[in-house]
Amino acid sequence: MKIRPIIGLEIHVQLKTKSKMFCGCSAQYFGAEPNTHMCPVCLALPGALPRANKKALENAIKVGIALHCRINNFSKFDRKNYMYPDLFKGYQITQYEIPICEEGYVDLKRGDGSALRVGIIRAHQEEDTAKSIHEDGYTLVDGNKAGVPLLEIVSAPDMTSVEDATLFAEYVYTTLRFIGVSDCDMEKGQMRFDVNVNVEIEQDEKDGRTEKIATPIVEIKNLNSFRSMQRALAYEISRQQEEYEKTGIAFGKGNKTTRGWSDDKGHTYLLRSKEEAEDYRYFPDPDLPPVVFSDEEIEQLKNEIGKLPHEIQQEYISLGLNADTALYMTSARSLFAYFEIGRKIYNKEKNLANWMKGDLAFAISQRGLDVKDIQKILPVDQLVGLLQQIDSGVISHTAGKEVLADMLDTHESAESIISKKGLAQVGDSDEMKVIVEKVIGMNESAVINYKAGKSGALMFLVGQVMKEMKGKGNPAVITSLIESILQ
Repeated sequence: MKIRPIIGLEIHVQLKTKSKMFCGCSAQYFGAEPNTHMCPVCLALPGALPRANKKALENAIKVGIALHCRINNFSKFDRKNYMYPDLFKGYQITQYEIPICEEGYVDLKRGDGSALRVGIIRAHQEEDTAKSIHEDGYTLVDGNKAGVPLLEIVSAPDMTSVEDATLFAEYVYTTLRFIGVSDCDMEKGQMRFDVNVNVEIEQDEKDGRTEKIATPIVEIKNLNSFRSMQRALAYEISRQQEEYEKTGIAFGKGNKTTRGWSDDKGHTYLLRSKEEAEDYRYFPDPDLPPVVFSDEEIEQLKNEIGKLPHEIQQEYISLGLNADTALYMTSARSLFAYFEIGRKIYNKEKNLANWMKGDLAFAISQRGLDVKDIQKILPVDQLVGLLQQIDSGVISHTAGKEVLADMLDTHESAESIISKKGLAQVGDSDEMKVIVEKVIGMNESAVINYKAGKSGALMFLVGQVMKEMKGKGNPAVITSLIESILQ
């Protein structure tokens, strides 16, 4: 028996705007007192009319462009009718018949080097719902989130493993953050996944034929992290295989189901039978005009995006950066901009990138800061100034880490800190020679080992000299002096 998972994702992304999708309420609701970001439009009170947020629609188009979608010059809003406590109006404003983006794709490369193309069926603009809070036998509803711009990206069922789904989801996450349309902060609910999955089972019959069947499709709702998505998929693939072996029930009309995921218990659980489109009684929203964008407007939005992360990564790899470092440089627009400015004034791109990804990123994280503010935290010309001090031998790499920490805490320049703390390496070869000769005299066995051709002995002697000089010696100069004295 062979099994092949069939996976499609619906990725829900809150778009970055100041106000909600159809009213003037602030979309910056996270952490606010419940039900304080609401108005008559949010509640669909009589006489309150919605008005579409153009910025949200422009962001939706940017997503479509980044995912190689066809952008519809003409699209429209519809009402999706269903009753649930988090839907005050009794319907959700969405796009059904004519979405703003359709028929796209992304090309990915798996870990084994094989190619994966994931089709994008559609990306449609809608509004988020309120938040239901279940506790002590009651359901409480916070309406602050209701009406926040939400884009639903619907993939084709082109993924055949948990790894494929993760690769696609991470690509969308990185791309949307990079082009600036969403922060995709999953802890704040800005990005969520619905997973559609079933399993194709190939089995040999007694007469020698091979039969392929598929298990009923399951939609797993509201997965709020990559890890939850991975665990839910792995569990559900295994569960469907076991259930088919027990029941023999295959996919058929009307047997789709919707399941939830328990992170604590590590399993999915039945919520309801899956609704079909007719169950929602879609019809055009009578209060909203069609959405119309000209070719010129769409082209302008394309120009604003510029290069996409995967294109930049290939360029950086050609500069000598490794794949992980190139990926890091495009994980946030701020890092990309910082690196681009830096490489214009400092021609050692690889060294700059390694410091950004290593020592600087670590120091920023230690202080509880966010790399999206990296230019404010440490202007790139200041970092370059520090690297130039190291390159010229004024200070060692080790001392550079100390200087970097002080630069972040005091906002002083590298030169100022080096001078104040007396960190400059000793450049007087006569002074260094005295110390080298002293160390050689104190370590006779290391000298014998060096002359016997043991390379580790030289490094030991260099270390002892550095220790004597309290880290202020230049290792290259010290090495040269030891070699010249012992020849």
